[in-house]
Amino acid sequence: MRGTVMVTALVAVMCGGLGTVAAAERPGPAHANEAWGFKVRVPAKWNIIHMSSKEQWIAMKAVGPRELYGDKGAGWGERPEMWIVAFPHERQRQRGAKRTKIDDSTTLIEVQNPYKDYKDFVKREKRLSLGDAGFYFTKEETTEHGGFKVSVYEVMAEKMVEVPKQMVAWVYHTEDVDYAVQFRIQRHHFKDYESTFRTCLKSFKTIPRTKPMPGTSTTGKKIVDVEGEQSLTPEERKKKRILAVENYLKDEIANLPKDWTHKQSKNFCVMSHADDKFTNRVSKHAENIRKYLEKTFPGLGDDHVPRGIIRIFKDNAEENAFREGTTSIWFDDVEQILISGDKNWSRLWEYERVSREVTRQWLWYKNRNLYNTMPWWLQSGLLDHMEQGRPSKRKALVFAPDRSDVLALVQMVRDEKLKPIKEIFLSEAAETTSVDDSGGITFTTITPTTQAKAVFHYLMTKGNRGSLKGSLQTYMETLVTVIEEEDKKFEEAELARLRKEIEEGRDLPEDPEERRKKIEDDLRKAHEAYAAALKDKAQTIRERAYQAAFGHMTDKNWKRLDKSFRTYAEKGGR
Repeated sequence: MRGTVMVTALVAVMCGGLGTVAAAERPGPAHANEAWGFKVRVPAKWNIIHMSSKEQWIAMKAVGPRELYGDKGAGWGERPEMWIVAFPHERQRQRGAKRTKIDDSTTLIEVQNPYKDYKDFVKREKRLSLGDAGFYFTKEETTEHGGFKVSVYEVMAEKMVEVPKQMVAWVYHTEDVDYAVQFRIQRHHFKDYESTFRTCLKSFKTIPRTKPMPGTSTTGKKIVDVEGEQSLTPEERKKKRILAVENYLKDEIANLPKDWTHKQSKNFCVMSHADDKFTNRVSKHAENIRKYLEKTFPGLGDDHVPRGIIRIFKDNAEENAFREGTTSIWFDDVEQILISGDKNWSRLWEYERVSREVTRQWLWYKNRNLYNTMPWWLQSGLLDHMEQGRPSKRKALVFAPDRSDVLALVQMVRDEKLKPIKEIFLSEAAETTSVDDSGGITFTTITPTTQAKAVFHYLMTKGNRGSLKGSLQTYMETLVTVIEEEDKKFEEAELARLRKEIEEGRDLPEDPEERRKKIEDDLRKAHEAYAAALKDKAQTIRERAYQAAFGHMTDKNWKRLDKSFRTYAEKGGR
């Protein structure tokens, strides 16, 4: 496998350096978008990217079928891209964000005028297509084509880049929308693709809109606004979460390209551009992970966990293109899981990713305060343990460390880097430790997190017996109990404060709507202050959980546990 990958990469570098255009890069058929009201030719065999229904500016994105390299194979492989960015005139005349309250738990947010025009878009969103590169406009001229006034732009990016980039865009000024048709490619290849790009740029036409134009979103970019749920009852939260996810799915499924599929299961909706076999395996694996969590950790909270969303992309290039929009989807995205299913050798890693993200999603909704208050060793251990869950023909899940974890753990034993387990449980943070191989060259950078993850796995499997049986569950459930006690104190104190201020005739607006907004704003600030105070109490909360789970342990017990874990670690945790 490694030899095949190396040969393929070498061929790609050689082809990229030569700069020849294959037949796949000739102009292809027209692509129509009935929501934005246009059709345009796309280079043949370029992949039309599925865009989120939340995307309000990028109307279309297409990615080339192969990676290109700079002169003589310089730089990392990069695929050329075609974008259409739409600027509705009505939106350009407005500013800020218009908020319309739909009901007690839903707010309609209309984002207005973040971009004045195409040049403003490039300057403000260069991270999307130019990254951190320094760039400048080399051409700005006006012409006419197809009965429309057209602004022609060319952009060069030469500074702070491994390989210079070039962009060309034609902005069609129509009656109510300006459409920017943009191509981006490494400058070394621009001449080879120029005629193809020009043909596609000239092919742009408007068509009647038969679907609503994108331009609104509900309650921000998040599918479920967890931050805005504090004042709701558990039943109200459940109803809100179910409704929010189902409404989001309705829009997303309606927005799927024709070559995408969607599969509904008990707890997940999987939207896929991969083959059916892989899609079904991912869906089944996600269900097994969630079932394991609910069975193994039943006492972590009662809040409803809504249906999860999984998107499976054709390849990494398609996934990255989807993530990179004006509402970028990269970090802390617990509501939906994004993976790629393009190469057999990567699928084991994708299973780990599904396991990890399903766990994060489940815990975030089950008990958000617990999610934010878990000590470093517990969070690392739980997520790593779940990543080790593999599909099996005999069992729904089997848990076993991968090769890198085995090597790292064995190396820690050899270099006498293991810490007493009690010390890990009581420490506030992990410290980095470099581990060298026999040649004196750094083998890897290992932290106590490496051991902490192995300890968690050990106490969930071979070490889950005797007085330690269920100890991790006890620890986590105690965290939940203590946090609930703090929540109750806060709620009682906050209600008492509000009642007192109202009775004393606090200066509130006379208008009922303004009065409601003022109270909501005060509550939001109070919750923010409480969240900060909860972090200050984190060490005290953890100590109570430690005493509940491990307070019975004597020094002799701890030494016996360290000894048994060392024997386990010498074998790499297997």
